[in-house]
Amino acid sequence: MSKLGSVSTGVAKKKLTVAKLKQSNLTAFLSLKEAAKNIVLSEDCSKLSVKEEMEANKIKFNNKFVGNDDLNKNVFLQLERDTVATDWFKLLSPIFMQPFFLELKKFIISEYESNTVFPPMNEIYSFTQLTNLSNIKCIIIGQDPYHNEGQAHGLAFSIKNTNLKSLPPSLKNIYKAIKLNYPEIQNLDDKYGNLKKWSNQGVLLTNRLLTVIKNKPLSHKNHGWETFQDKLLIKLVNFKIIKNQKIVFMLWGDQAKNTIYKNKALMALIEKNRTMVKIIENVHPSPLSCNRKMINPVTKEKDYRPWFDKRDFIECNEWLAENDLEHINWGNV
Repeated sequence: MSKLGSVSTGVAKKKLTVAKLKQSNLTAFLSLKEAAKNIVLSEDCSKLSVKEEMEANKIKFNNKFVGNDDLNKNVFLQLERDTVATDWFKLLSPIFMQPFFLELKKFIISEYESNTVFPPMNEIYSFTQLTNLSNIKCIIIGQDPYHNEGQAHGLAFSIKNTNLKSLPPSLKNIYKAIKLNYPEIQNLDDKYGNLKKWSNQGVLLTNRLLTVIKNKPLSHKNHGWETFQDKLLIKLVNFKIIKNQKIVFMLWGDQAKNTIYKNKALMALIEKNRTMVKIIENVHPSPLSCNRKMINPVTKEKDYRPWFDKRDFIECNEWLAENDLEHINWGNV
């Protein structure tokens, strides 16, 4: 056979191989796409049937995702596609596609399969459903979700079940402080724990960690949620600055303060736009912290005013008013 004939045969074989590979990838895509549709929450919303669905469809994941494997990501990010509000998903989708987040999701799925984890999986991102991205004017950062039964529902400091015998201590102290700030307030029920009314007004209530094992506070620390929140806040603040929309941070306790002050990229953004961002600091409202003296983690300056002596809620509203923004009604009913 001539050299020309040999080259032609080789080219033909390569084309055939490429064609088979494309067909194989298409078949795999359709199979995975169908599998993604079948990933559903169980009735009690406390466990996912993800593992069973993956095994049934023979979907296997290595310790590391390979390159831009959008097929695996499509299945693995089904929860985010289904439960993150559209405006938020557009903002956060670049984060969802990063390797660290996919590793975090593998861990979270495994945890929901093997433990009782709060909040219910379909409420992890409740803050995106209840707080419109363009409407945010105040950000309050908690530590991690409540770890007792029937409390956490994806909003920091808030509880979903209104029939619990008593409210969490931190929430009780928050209500006490509001009443000290606004003695005349009429629509604050100190037995009602759902803060969705705040969310609807543009108060973002999000935790440093978005999940926790039952009765094990901070059990999901150092698995990726911290990185996720760091990146989320950078994108959120940048979004607000581009839109020329001012915001207030209410930082309660060292965890919340460190979330902002130790995020160098975020602080650089805030420093360049100081008139756009207001920061209000206080100790954490928990009984163990609310009477402790506050120390700024950056300047190391001491503030000898404890939780109940500060006027966080008034200070927030005064700053909003100065910037022609509607004040927040701190009532809960």
